[in-house]
Amino acid sequence: VCEVVLDGMDVGLSRPICGEDSLQALCLAIRIATAGVSIFVEQGWQLFITPGGDASIDVDLIFGHS
Repeated sequence: VCEVVLDGMDVGLSRPICGEDSLQALCLAIRIATAGVSIFVEQGWQLFITPGGDASIDVDLIFGHS
C-alpha cells in the first residue's frame, strides 16, 4: 500500500493506493499523483521549482512523460 498525499493541493486525491505488490502500488500512486498535479495545473495554478520563482515548469518535466 502506498499513500498519496498532495500537500497544499486540494484535488481530493489523498488516499491509500493498493496493488498486487508494492511495485504496482507505487506505480499506481505515481500515476494518481501525476493526475492530481495535472488537475491542479488545468485549474490555472502554476508550479515553480523554488518558492517565488519566476518561471513555471511543465508537469511532464516533473514526472518524465506526457
